[in-house]
Amino acid sequence: MDDPVNVRFTSTPAIGDIAWNAAAVVRNSASSLVMGAFMTTIAVVSIWFGDYVSLWLLVFGLSLLTGLFVAPFVWWSVRQRRDLALATVEIDAGADGISMTSNQASSRQDWSFYRQARETPRAFMLDMGTMTVFLTKRGIDPVDVDGFRSLLRRVGLLKAETTLFGRFRRVIWIALGVVAASAVMLGPLAYSRLFATANLHLTPTIDGQTVHVEGTTDLPDGAIVLVEVTQLDEWDHADWQSGTDPLDWVRGENVTVAGGRFESSIDIGGWPAGRGLVSAYFWVDETQPQAVIERFGTDGSGLRGPDVYREDGYANLVVDREFTLP
Repeated sequence: MDDPVNVRFTSTPAIGDIAWNAAAVVRNSASSLVMGAFMTTIAVVSIWFGDYVSLWLLVFGLSLLTGLFVAPFVWWSVRQRRDLALATVEIDAGADGISMTSNQASSRQDWSFYRQARETPRAFMLDMGTMTVFLTKRGIDPVDVDGFRSLLRRVGLLKAETTLFGRFRRVIWIALGVVAASAVMLGPLAYSRLFATANLHLTPTIDGQTVHVEGTTDLPDGAIVLVEVTQLDEWDHADWQSGTDPLDWVRGENVTVAGGRFESSIDIGGWPAGRGLVSAYFWVDETQPQAVIERFGTDGSGLRGPDVYREDGYANLVVDREFTLP
């Protein structure tokens, strides 16, 4: 059967249709997809690491990806002028253009007035470039829906997507947002590792009432490292209880790096079982050998790496590792 020359039908929108159509525009927007994927990725990673405050960011990111971000605003706008927003529209479309008549106005446009058309489960979307006209399918005879679809194809507005980018555009924009979020989160860490000037690794072992700490590092020979062991449970308890000193549950000593290694043995006699923490600290001051000071600078400005922290203009290399005290 030939495609119809003219198609006539009545479009009767409901609030849900208008909100859904607006959401369809948002979720097809490149900026919304990129930003939604960016925020969602950062939120998921943050929540994974225990930052539950990022739940609001997750909700916002998903609202951009689904387009539901606009739903409350559409609902509010429709509520202000239901007579205009929910007015029925009589459609008379043919090969030379389309007429739209409502109880407020009527208009006629040539098809050249529109850039393209898209179809969603609920509506036809006629894109002018500056705005989009929605023709809701609610209540329209399926024969008229098929006829209007055929007419849009005949006039060249509704086209089947043939390019790979067009077919996967949503996936591409979402992937771009994920990559951007990954770069923001992992970029500084990757940069610090790539251009690190100091690294340090700790291995604690327990022998009776003694914690043996072995360390490997690329710090120069002669560098002084402070090694400390902390009873974390008692530290936390003392930190919250007045009259007790948390430092009573910290023991340590300075050790010297030789051949990329250092060792320490710390007595923990009298400590109860629980969570333990072994820490190593390196900083640059007058106690370090001159060769170390010359290498990293008097303020530690030459000290870089994933475990380097800067505060008040000074850099410190700090490495922690938890273990279990018997």
